[in-house]
Amino acid sequence: KDAASALSETWAAKTRSLRELCAKPVAQVQALRSAAAKCEIGERELDAALRFLHEAGAILLHAGGDGGMAEGRVFMQPQWIVDALSYVVREADAKNVNDDLRAMDVKIREETMYGGALDNLLTKGVLSGSLLRECLWGLPVFTSGERKFENNCHKELIELLEDFKLLRSVGKDRFLVPAMLPEGDLPPGYDISQSWVPEASNGALQKYRRRFRMQALPGAFFSQLLLSWSIGGVDVPGQTVQ
Repeated sequence: KDAASALSETWAAKTRSLRELCAKPVAQVQALRSAAAKCEIGERELDAALRFLHEAGAILLHAGGDGGMAEGRVFMQPQWIVDALSYVVREADAKNVNDDLRAMDVKIREETMYGGALDNLLTKGVLSGSLLRECLWGLPVFTSGERKFENNCHKELIELLEDFKLLRSVGKDRFLVPAMLPEGDLPPGYDISQSWVPEASNGALQKYRRRFRMQALPGAFFSQLLLSWSIGGVDVPGQTVQ
């Protein structure tokens, strides 16, 4: 019994670093490899396990800047990413959100300096980095009082959302949120629904005539094209990004 207890304590000590990393919402692959090596788990075994868990949907393996695994990171709790996104992509009308979001909106407007920044997100789809860090991801807490999104995870979350085309940088510490762009009728004269047909485009103020001929379009091609056009209208007087 003493030998088994000692062995258990030894194994617990050896695996402590790895267990602590796995308990975090996001961890670097290199840090996981180092911790796994202390448990006599090689890189090939660890990488195979991470790929399996990624394909099973249990974790999200996010490759590094060079597309390689070595510089990548692992999001241990995919639901945590969805929760973070839910504070950014949401209904603009307070009547259509849950009580937690409604209470947070009130707190931002009454107790912080970011009321105007919140309105910019809800009405224009333009997100301030300060609003994101200080309020949208800074205020939410668990029932235990612990913050849901710690400061040291914000950078990784932003990079992930940018890679997924859910955020687009439009300047220093500012982002465009495509899903939050306002909807509405175009002003008179801007209806270009027929301008793809040359003979019907004379009345349009702007004409877009492009012919693409290829076997397949890249993923999200048109959404990225429209987003690129929209970015030119941010902060331009008299222009509405829609």
